[in-house]
Amino acid sequence: MSDEMKLEEAELNTAEKETAEKETTSKKTTRKTKKDDEIMEEKKETKKKTASKPKKKTPEELEAEADAFLAAADAKEKEEAGKEKEEAAASQNQKEDLLQNPEFKEKLDSLLQQAKKTKNVIMDSEIIAAFKGKEKLLTDDSYEILLDFFEKNGIDVLTISKETD
Repeated sequence: MSDEMKLEEAELNTAEKETAEKETTSKKTTRKTKKDDEIMEEKKETKKKTASKPKKKTPEELEAEADAFLAAADAKEKEEAGKEKEEAAASQNQKEDLLQNPEFKEKLDSLLQQAKKTKNVIMDSEIIAAFKGKEKLLTDDSYEILLDFFEKNGIDVLTISKETD
């Protein structure tokens, strides 16, 4: 046998081996796919068997269920309204306590007189400066009380913000 014939025979053997391997892989994939399909079918069958149909409710049951939902919603609404009233009362108490504080009241009166001298206008920086050293009196809540007080007394509070370029 010549070298060319041996080479052709070797190439044929290699090609046959590759074809055989492809067929084996294809068969394995086909078997696996069929097995997966069978498993999925079994799962579907099981779901069909175990799935129970929801029980139809009578009008009385539906009405009772609706009443329960409405009662729960009413209870939640009342609870929220109660919390809002408590918060408002606490806020009002805090406001009254703050307005009874002699230091706060003195600062407030001083700021009011100052604003009246400047055509009922006061700068927010003047408010902050008035409370320098007494920062514990000037919280977010007390500042809101100050703003409300000035508004009720016809005083405009001007805020000047620094512009950035």
